[in-house]
Amino acid sequence: MTYTYGTIDKLERFCLPLDVQEFLRRYRAPKKETAIAKQIPITDENMQMIDRIASMIPIIRRWRGSSRFLGELGNSPFYVRPQAHCQKRGAERVSIYYREKL
Repeated sequence: MTYTYGTIDKLERFCLPLDVQEFLRRYRAPKKETAIAKQIPITDENMQMIDRIASMIPIIRRWRGSSRFLGELGNSPFYVRPQAHCQKRGAERVSIYYREKL
């Protein structure tokens, strides 16, 4: 099955629990973006909330961050990667998008 970035409608967002709505408001993406929430710091609390959101609506997680050292990737303190790609284990932040079936 193939997926793409979709948009969450206002009614679906309104029907989410209040604490989830507040979380999404705190990390709101700009209106021109398709993301539900952006630049969420990776903490245990935030990851639990994202997992909770994923249990309610279909989402895509995109890991964000600098090219920081990942140990096993070599002697350099940085690794080379495409700008739009960051591995989960090297990420500092996460953005979430609504997942829509094609």
